[in-house]
Amino acid sequence: MRRRFSQVDVFGEGPCTGNSVAVLLGAEGLEEETMRQFSVWSNLSECTF
Repeated sequence: MRRRFSQVDVFGEGPCTGNSVAVLLGAEGLEEETMRQFSVWSNLSECTF
């Protein structure tokens, strides 16, 4: 199944001044291991599901 994700800039006062976070949309039912693999793949320090 395909899911959409966004890389969002947070905690900054302007573009490219904050921390990047991956937001995986429609993550209902994902197994913990799949979420871990996505986090590694995104190469970002923060992910939310």
